[in-house]
Amino acid sequence: MAMPYIDFAQSEAIDAELFQNRRPFPWISVEHFLTGGGYGLLRRSLPEVALCAQEFDRKRGHHQASHDGYAWQYRPGLPIVVINRMNWQVRWRRLRGKDADGYPLTG
Repeated sequence: MAMPYIDFAQSEAIDAELFQNRRPFPWISVEHFLTGGGYGLLRRSLPEVALCAQEFDRKRGHHQASHDGYAWQYRPGLPIVVINRMNWQVRWRRLRGKDADGYPLTG
């Protein structure tokens, strides 16, 4: 059986309308979104720093400070951990106001 990374009960409890109407852009912070075991496994499976690009002093708009650190940007061939992709995609679509097939929610 696969390790559950995401506590889907926490995911389902997210108010999609509140998320969509958050300004200046949709975002949410969900405490305990990852399961304890899933968080530990993800930490242990982080990519080697050598696979990451250094990003320091990168200019950002609106007088924001740079996000200094290492960026692990996906490209074909990189070793990745797959996280229950189908369930995540369905929940992501719902947060964006779409149903499981990607059509706008109505009602």
